[in-house]
Amino acid sequence: MNTGSLFKNDSLKKFSINEYPLHKVIANLFDTEDLSNLHNKSATVDEYNQDLGKDSNTPFHSIFYKSIKEESSSLRILWDKFLKEVVNTHFQKENPLIVQSLPSLRIHVPGAKAINRWHFDSDPDHMHPLGEINCLVPLTAMFGTNSVWRESEPGKSDFRPFELSKGDMVYWDGNRCTHGNHKNETTKSRLSLDFRIFPREKYISYRSKASKHKKKSATTGREFVIGSYYQEINK
Repeated sequence: MNTGSLFKNDSLKKFSINEYPLHKVIANLFDTEDLSNLHNKSATVDEYNQDLGKDSNTPFHSIFYKSIKEESSSLRILWDKFLKEVVNTHFQKENPLIVQSLPSLRIHVPGAKAINRWHFDSDPDHMHPLGEINCLVPLTAMFGTNSVWRESEPGKSDFRPFELSKGDMVYWDGNRCTHGNHKNETTKSRLSLDFRIFPREKYISYRSKASKHKKKSATTGREFVIGSYYQEINK
């Protein structure tokens, strides 16, 4: 991985892909041996160029979300294990840890943008609460135009792509920093998972003001509360 692609505020972590083979479980779901060639199983790139709220409507997204919502599925069991045994250890002072209930799947195939709008998560379109911490987990190599490009600080516009490999995960400020995709001009699809951590102190502050504005996720329609968009994980 090219660590020069990271900014000083990024927090890079590593995990064992043998112990937590998320990429393999998802590849099996999609009946492919190599997720980076997933585009070879798609008839058109048009379905990967949808706007906000429709950018997760491909057949592969449907397969993924159906599986991870089933508590007894191999994917869900592995995901819960990953949150408990990996993510939870990165936030020792947070007990219980408040984390996005289910991850979002991103599929960025050659010739497409996947997510068309450049944005930051707390902007008026996405309306995420201030204070969330984003986490990005690549299922394939992320590089160049198949990656997510983002700025280092809000308003700085010094955009760089994440350059990450399987077994990497990075925490970053997608809540306030503008980010987006270019047209994928590589020959490889990029698949990744992303989710958010909400530090308890900031969650309590947000909820104290929630009566004035009930916000919901633009993609899932879930309210930003524990038991809906978020879950708690105990140490």
